[in-house]
Amino acid sequence: MKALLDLCEAKELTAASTAAWQKALNQFLEKYGTQFDLANTWTAEEKIKLLTTLTKYFRDGAWPVSLLVQVFTVIKVITRSRSSLETLYSKENVKALFAFVEKADIPAPIRVEGLRVLLNMAIINEPAITAEQLKDDGSFGVLIRLLQQPDHDCRFVASRLLFFFAINDACTADLTKCELLKVVSSIVVQEVGTEEKFTKFCEATPQGNQRRQIVSSCLKVLFNYLMESKRPRLEATISAKDFDTFGKCLCGLMQLGVTTTEPWQRGSNQVEVMHAGEGEQKDAQPTGRYILKLDAAQLATDPNKTTELEVQMDIANLIVYLPRHMVQFATDWKPLQGLATLLDYQAYASTLVSKTAREQVLVPILSSLTGVVKESPDAKLYFKKYIFGDLYKAKDDQEKSAENLGMESEGPKLDTEAGTLREILLRCIISLQMTLKMVVSEFLYELADQDTHEYIRLTGFGNAVGLLAEKGLPGFAGLKQQAHNLEDVLKSGKKL
Repeated sequence: MKALLDLCEAKELTAASTAAWQKALNQFLEKYGTQFDLANTWTAEEKIKLLTTLTKYFRDGAWPVSLLVQVFTVIKVITRSRSSLETLYSKENVKALFAFVEKADIPAPIRVEGLRVLLNMAIINEPAITAEQLKDDGSFGVLIRLLQQPDHDCRFVASRLLFFFAINDACTADLTKCELLKVVSSIVVQEVGTEEKFTKFCEATPQGNQRRQIVSSCLKVLFNYLMESKRPRLEATISAKDFDTFGKCLCGLMQLGVTTTEPWQRGSNQVEVMHAGEGEQKDAQPTGRYILKLDAAQLATDPNKTTELEVQMDIANLIVYLPRHMVQFATDWKPLQGLATLLDYQAYASTLVSKTAREQVLVPILSSLTGVVKESPDAKLYFKKYIFGDLYKAKDDQEKSAENLGMESEGPKLDTEAGTLREILLRCIISLQMTLKMVVSEFLYELADQDTHEYIRLTGFGNAVGLLAEKGLPGFAGLKQQAHNLEDVLKSGKKL
């Protein structure tokens, strides 16, 4: 740092000092380039002095092209300190960076580093960029145009920037004016829309990985933008034909990795429970499906699987904000199998994290699936069979007798189903995390077609009573008022 600060004393950048700058920049990066916790590394005065000089020479166009990558990288490293960065966020610097990254005559690696400076700035303090300084000045249009460039790294970083801006209400008007929804959704279609492109999209190659990264990032942009219901909707922004094509692309993407020719896919080291045929069983062994096990170690060795799953999880999140009658996942069982496999992975992941973290793992996918099964009777039956195996149907559908209501003695036995998807979901029903408890309960209640008797049969009376009391259904109304608040009881020291 000292060598750089000494060079900052000069009033201007000269040809003679360029070599000294190059040496000092490289020394700085060798020392700090791989460090991420730099909060207490430099004083505020040192950072302000260095950033002021680096950005002034940048705005003046004084830096030789050969040094720009190092300059941008040093600025990125300084932003990791996360404080005293006001100089960097000046209106002049932000506008200069946006103007620079759109120049046609700069090499792609330098353009990407300039975009990464903006991305670091957005990650650390995005409102400081999206304040009035960017309003109506065309900066968002720059990102939209870069998103359509052929260079992968450029497109990816531009999409990451749009991800941060899309969630900010202050940016909505400008992003809408730039036709964000139309451009981003069309990129998804362009990457996967034809059979030839879809084949390339699925390839386990660096190029296939890049395609999946771009699509994943675009889906995240759409998700952030559509989170606010008052913003323009995708289906109202693009033509019905384009939306239909986009919906078909989503369905196609949900089929990634679905290779079985039967809807009931084999779980981890377990036999299949059921064929596609109505009620036909291959083995009467476990009544619940065993979840597919894919942990972080497996993903680390297969980056292609990682990007594939990420795209599918992005779709699962996005469909919460899309009209499900326009995105027909139930026209074929394979997209449903893709969603079911995601549920498997997330259910397994929930067993690897702390109890308090399970909510973050399971709630998003279950919220999406609840919407899907509400809209589609076919999807509802599919997931009911998928989760409950050969218990999806009562012994006698015509007979709703007491012995068939699934009281404790007849209901699912958790201790005999360790490792099944159903066991994990049923344990969540009795969780002390209320959001997780209610989301799982609502999902299973939808699978039971909102039928009280069927819900009890599937989950067991003790598991079912919480949701039924919450809804105040006949026979359960008033139970909520009679219940004890566990936290109050523990604080008082009283016994139940």
